[in-house]
Amino acid sequence: MTFGEYWPTYKAKKRGFVKETSLAAYAMNWYAHLEPVFRDVDMDDMKNSTLQKYVDGKVADGLSVHTIQDHIVVLKNMLKLWSLDQDRPLLSFTIIWPTKSCRPQKEREKYTNKELETLVEYCKESGSHFDKIIALGALTGLRIGELSGLQYGDFDFEKGCISVRRTVGRIYDGKGKTSLYVNPPKCGASERIVPIPSWLGKYFKNYQKLYKISDEEYISAACSTDDTPFVEPRTMRCKFKTRCEKLGIPYKSFHSLRHTYASRLLQAKVDIRTTAELLGHSDVQTTLNIYAHSDDDAKKAAAKKIFL
Repeated sequence: MTFGEYWPTYKAKKRGFVKETSLAAYAMNWYAHLEPVFRDVDMDDMKNSTLQKYVDGKVADGLSVHTIQDHIVVLKNMLKLWSLDQDRPLLSFTIIWPTKSCRPQKEREKYTNKELETLVEYCKESGSHFDKIIALGALTGLRIGELSGLQYGDFDFEKGCISVRRTVGRIYDGKGKTSLYVNPPKCGASERIVPIPSWLGKYFKNYQKLYKISDEEYISAACSTDDTPFVEPRTMRCKFKTRCEKLGIPYKSFHSLRHTYASRLLQAKVDIRTTAELLGHSDVQTTLNIYAHSDDDAKKAAAKKIFL
């Protein structure tokens, strides 16, 4: 049996045991990368050298080691399930991975303090409900899907915080089609409580009371222009980009607001564990790897302390 022939069976077996988003990621890897190479390869004939050749080729193409490892996981899992179906011994493969990725590490963009102040002040004075949502994202570090999935019932107006309980996104089938989903956050730590500025808490409390909105309604429902009960992430990105252009702020990405939030926490000497919890990271090492590095200003300030 070839990999191409076994793919539908593999996908059916995985459904129900993994999240739909994970299954969609497997499909993306299969259709975009694996199928063109392994579709006609007989699973009986799979060799270590074949896998190594694939890895070397993808590294040469500039893919990150992490991305290629995701591809290999799909192939190995297909072989494992197929072997179990056939009562065959499990095959073992050894891959030699490069010590460094050929792709240069991408710098994580963030907004300057001045740019952030300009954005927040505009949103604060604006009469637009959507601008308050942008400010909420900028001042809480929520992922864009988490912001789209926020409901009025997630606010604790007395304590001045929000509970992150769900995320909105799109599932890609690998063939150009997508569908919306609403799921719990991507990991347990992502379900968290995040403080909010008092002026934003007061705004959303008054808005809910004024329009008699139920706790189950999404905070972006009033801004939705289609049949969805919220403004989905890709629409939110477009709206945010328009705001940046209007204010003369260079558009970096909506996710850069999250990077900015994290950097400001660290600049304020917030301990790394608290920073990780506010960001929804399951491991403080993730926070350290992504954010806990000194910027040029911090390096200069540190060096000046020991100058003679």
